[in-house]
Amino acid sequence: MSERITKIQAILDELRKINPDVEACSLISADGLPIASIMPLGADEIKIAAMAAAIESVAERVTSELQRGDLKQVYIEGTDGGVIVVNTGKDTALVVVIRPKAKLGLILLDVRETIKKLLKLEFFSAAT
Repeated sequence: MSERITKIQAILDELRKINPDVEACSLISADGLPIASIMPLGADEIKIAAMAAAIESVAERVTSELQRGDLKQVYIEGTDGGVIVVNTGKDTALVVVIRPKAKLGLILLDVRETIKKLLKLEFFSAAT
């Protein structure tokens, strides 16, 4: 594992540790490939990354078609928890899996801080 991926992994792990409502998270490319993730055992991170990228792509088209500006995030709520796909603005997205009845405001605050930390990494300046 490269040093950059190790740093990204550490930032993702920190998000999960500071907010107990975060069950899993993954940084994905716009192409739907996982860059780094903290997922539960048995989770198919490649499939999750591909589906999250597809959701983000469709949501971007909807916001564009409806002239709502740039996509910030997509929130999906199921009976057993939710998923937030947050656009980082750098051809990547952060996918966050949350527990049922999670405090969404606090999670979004923590997610924004996590994205700020990720954007400071050399990974993004090399990728853009």
